[in-house]
Amino acid sequence: MSHSDPRLDASRPQRPARPVRPGRHARPLTAPAGVETPRRRRLPWTARREPAPAEARRGVPMPLRTVLGILASLVATVMAALLLATPACAQYLPDAEAASAAMGREFIAVFESNVDVQRNGDLLVTERLLVNAQGNEIKRGILRDFPTLYNARDGLRVEVGFDVLGVKRDGNPEPYDLEKLSNGVRIRIGSADRWLPPGAHVYEIRYRTTRQLGFYQDHDELYWNATGTGWTLPIAHAIARIHLPDNARILRTAFYTGPQGATEKNARVAESQPGLVVFENTEPLGAREGLTVAVSWPKGIVQPPSRLLGLYYQLRDNLAPLVAVAGFVLLAAYYLAAYLRTRRRAPRHIVPLYEPPEGMSAPAVRYMARQGNDDQGFVIAVIELIALRALRIDRNASKRSADKETRFVLLEPDAQGRRGLARDVLLGTILHKMFGAHTSFYRSNAGSSRLREARATLTSSLDNLYSRYIADGGKRARRGVWLWLLYVAACIGTLLLQGGPVGGTIMALPFMAVGLGTLTAAWTMLRRAGFSWAVLIFWTLFGLPFLLGGIGVLSAENGATPLRALSVALPALLLPVVVRAFGFLRGYTAEGAEIMDRIDGFKQYLTLAEGPRLEALATVEDKLRLYERYLPYAVALDVGKKWAAAFAGLAATVAGVAAVQAMQDMYGGYDIYHSDPGRALDSIGSDVTPPVISSSSGSPGTSSSWSGSSDSSSSGSFDSGSSGDGGGGGGGSGW
Repeated sequence: MSHSDPRLDASRPQRPARPVRPGRHARPLTAPAGVETPRRRRLPWTARREPAPAEARRGVPMPLRTVLGILASLVATVMAALLLATPACAQYLPDAEAASAAMGREFIAVFESNVDVQRNGDLLVTERLLVNAQGNEIKRGILRDFPTLYNARDGLRVEVGFDVLGVKRDGNPEPYDLEKLSNGVRIRIGSADRWLPPGAHVYEIRYRTTRQLGFYQDHDELYWNATGTGWTLPIAHAIARIHLPDNARILRTAFYTGPQGATEKNARVAESQPGLVVFENTEPLGAREGLTVAVSWPKGIVQPPSRLLGLYYQLRDNLAPLVAVAGFVLLAAYYLAAYLRTRRRAPRHIVPLYEPPEGMSAPAVRYMARQGNDDQGFVIAVIELIALRALRIDRNASKRSADKETRFVLLEPDAQGRRGLARDVLLGTILHKMFGAHTSFYRSNAGSSRLREARATLTSSLDNLYSRYIADGGKRARRGVWLWLLYVAACIGTLLLQGGPVGGTIMALPFMAVGLGTLTAAWTMLRRAGFSWAVLIFWTLFGLPFLLGGIGVLSAENGATPLRALSVALPALLLPVVVRAFGFLRGYTAEGAEIMDRIDGFKQYLTLAEGPRLEALATVEDKLRLYERYLPYAVALDVGKKWAAAFAGLAATVAGVAAVQAMQDMYGGYDIYHSDPGRALDSIGSDVTPPVISSSSGSPGTSSSWSGSSDSSSSGSFDSGSSGDGGGGGGGSGW
């Protein structure tokens, strides 16, 4: 609907529209003097009009188009005044011909960063951005991302202050919101329910930031990423104005352009005088490219932070590694104190003994040495019963896989055997559980239940008889688990609290925990249960990829800040200690320690196997009987090979061969004399172990150039700097 006067339209002379000339850059908001602005039609308030009668003028209201035209003229006047008040914008606005050529293309025509360095070290920054909005990417406004977390060269983390003081668009206050990013703050400028009119707009962002200066031995420095390298829009012209207090003398300047890490120098120092230096680019900056500058001045102009304040900043910014180190030290101290308390007792008095401790069988000796039951205890008990000639194992060597060929035969022990059985009533109990009223049985069928019942009887009997001599550290070990979980929670909590990319760091912990836990458990089970090397290799190959994968993820995310990796690496390193604590925190009571002294004395004899005592035995049979009698104890104390080595050569004679063969026949033909008796023990163990019951497979139910405060004499921003380094930076886009 038109609100113009039809009488005036009829009398207005019609003029043809003038075509718009194509150009190279955006049209200036104010035309140069003497140049007529191209237009398609006259504005309503510029048309020549015939005087209207007085009565008509009194009765006709001002047309709406006229009112809108006046408002548009006022807005244009204000914008022109703003642009002229900004030297950069007034001087470097693209001309009208370029604007026509770039019709529909969004870009930042001018990016001006005015940095006012305060005497206390703060920076007051005013950024003015002249943008060409066409409704493509810039629909409601722009986004300005400002990083507040930096990685210093020494691996420490630096967090700077950032406070927005005001945001304007075209000279008027503009609404904005602050959003937390992983490494900084995003300023979302504009309103979600209001679209931005297409055309040129000037945004002004004012903020204060702290801890952006570098303080060195002979100078102070500002290493400033003026535009940031994160903009998705190209920047036609970038200017950085650095104002120093007290008209300070400029010592050195440097500048870099291009994407992150580039060392191009497509810029220049446009102006340099005491207290002011101006940088500008000489070539347009593409998307993800920026301008970084560096300025140094004599010391004494800006007050540096005190040493105490600098230390506080470093501790606050690096709270996560501090908590990790402190927690590691405290938890390690807890386990050390618990271990020493468990092991604390009177000095040991070990005297070599030539006989086992009174009243202790070989399974009992192993129970005390291992501080509990294990899978070898029952096998050792069977070996000792054979050595006492209380039973015999018969088996067909040609059919080792057939369960029915393994038969246990009850024997009538000789005098020496009866004395051995009387030494520890536990052996008689096991013998009774195995045979009952029978004189023999096969391992298969009903025999498996006999073996299973005998094994259970041995386990419960050893616990009843000897557990009182073991100082159980289970309570301390369980408390250590809770402390470790609290430690992990504290490390992860401080990581999340301090911000930054932490997803990969946190995810590395379970991988490393699975890997280390598997490796620790595999080695522990190998020692306690006699696992084979094949089992160890299998579990090692299973856990190693988890461990290496966690280390890889941790290194990839924390390559620039290795100290942050301590928040995961140190808890993971403590995990094997947490797992093994259930073993090494077990100790002995005072009475148990005395028993262990006697056991260790007998172990010395088994290890040394003195020659004169063996030579006192006249016949090969006597020597083999001694070897066989104490072999279960040697295996129980893990010195079987040394005990066997003392009797090497007994089979060198015909009588010796016959005696050795007769002895081995008692053990089902297994070789318990040559090589390592422990291997024969494993083979015998497969015969005396009850068959496994089958079951279903499922179970039931600072920037890189400075670090806050430093004593270094060289900052590195002049000799080894690059685009995107230094304070400031960030980027942005439209929205």
